[in-house]
Amino acid sequence: MAGAEWSPSHVDRAGAEAMAMAMTGESSASAGQGAWDEHGGNPEYTGSQSGSGSHSSGSDSGDVSTQLQPSKRVHILGFTTRARFLAHALASTPDIPVGMLVHNLEPIKRWDEEHRRLSLYDARGQWASSVPLPCPRLIWERRQYLDSPEHAYYLSHVIVDTQAAAIVRSLQYLRPRIDRQTTICLLHDGLGLVERIHEEVFPDPRNRPNIVLGHSSYVLGRISGTMYSLKRKKPGSLLLHGIQNFDHAPRHTIYTGMPQPAHATRDASAMTEERMRQTQNFVGLLSPNTLNTVSLPWVRFLCQKLPNVIFSSVADAVSVILGCRYSQIYPNYNARSLWDSLLDETLAIVAQFPELQEVPHQRDAFLTSTFRRKLSTYRISLRNNVSPWVKQVRYGIEPPVAYANGYFIRRARELGLEHKLNSMAEEVVNARVSARRIEIKIDLLGTSAYMTDSDLIGGGQPPPTMEEILDDDHL
Repeated sequence: MAGAEWSPSHVDRAGAEAMAMAMTGESSASAGQGAWDEHGGNPEYTGSQSGSGSHSSGSDSGDVSTQLQPSKRVHILGFTTRARFLAHALASTPDIPVGMLVHNLEPIKRWDEEHRRLSLYDARGQWASSVPLPCPRLIWERRQYLDSPEHAYYLSHVIVDTQAAAIVRSLQYLRPRIDRQTTICLLHDGLGLVERIHEEVFPDPRNRPNIVLGHSSYVLGRISGTMYSLKRKKPGSLLLHGIQNFDHAPRHTIYTGMPQPAHATRDASAMTEERMRQTQNFVGLLSPNTLNTVSLPWVRFLCQKLPNVIFSSVADAVSVILGCRYSQIYPNYNARSLWDSLLDETLAIVAQFPELQEVPHQRDAFLTSTFRRKLSTYRISLRNNVSPWVKQVRYGIEPPVAYANGYFIRRARELGLEHKLNSMAEEVVNARVSARRIEIKIDLLGTSAYMTDSDLIGGGQPPPTMEEILDDDHL
């Protein structure tokens, strides 16, 4: 297969897995990992010939590709409500081992107290189903995953649903367990994170994992006083798009007229084929009826994703800049003027996206008064709710402004468009975070980290509960 010409990592992966099984005495099936299919297969393999699912290392096994099949193991990084919902849905599916990776000890402590199970309730609060779940594993900077047999294997599928500020650092921690055969699904609410992951975590295009972008529309809620119970208020869908390029920026943002060498074209073709196969395998895993998974091409996925990113870049940015709730934007003339100006600039940038020129009806839909009215209606429907960005600033956590306003700034620079208001918004939001961190660190007289709140008009809010902190899932 053409992929064999550019595959330097399969020996390392197979060696690590062989070391793990040799030290633990486990078979490839019991360890959830197996030998590598050198003929161009997928990351982890489990035996499919014998009744136990294992194969003897002392006998001639012949063509391993006929005896081994791709692993179905899925790891979920994060402990948000959506992450737990996905864990419940996948754990309810036969033959899909599910594990959760968390950033703090509280979910591990509560796991045994809540009977080691994830429970799902319907919109009326009635119990729907419950599934067993392995104890979550802690992910932190000093853990050396390849030092112990239980962590010596590579990860096949990783769903990332945690704070945007924690994603890059978390992937850096997991880097020894990730290679180009790993599929990573990013379920965060912004755009532009892939480029940063490529630059800071996986700079070598030939060894990058397969990345799938995700966008969900589930309406979920917590059950008060619990961590392993959640409520599904409304059904939704999970939209996925597989990134099939291997440059520092996604293919849709690269417009170079330079001819490519023949070997580069051949390698890119082989990698694209492998990425497509990995994405299809991943989408197949996320196919339970409760998830309603749909795979979309880039333009359609972008059109589904953009409304939420546009709303965050305007509503959440204004909320942080002015220290107000959503409901306090419209009555304030100056806040409303800032909303309109920032939205005008953002939509002017979106209208020039090269990929949207292929679908002029979708492009024009973002410029209509109807779209603006929908954004305002949604903001009004949130009433007195506080922006999640404001909550993150209160904790001293950087909100995902780099993947909302920052994304539009980068696209505007590529296209030579004006972006001064988005740049101002990004700078002010980051300044608020820096000021809040200093305030929390110094802890001036009468200013505690939570009991007073200079980042939210009204102030005097009680300290956040452990469930709220874990749902934000920050490091």
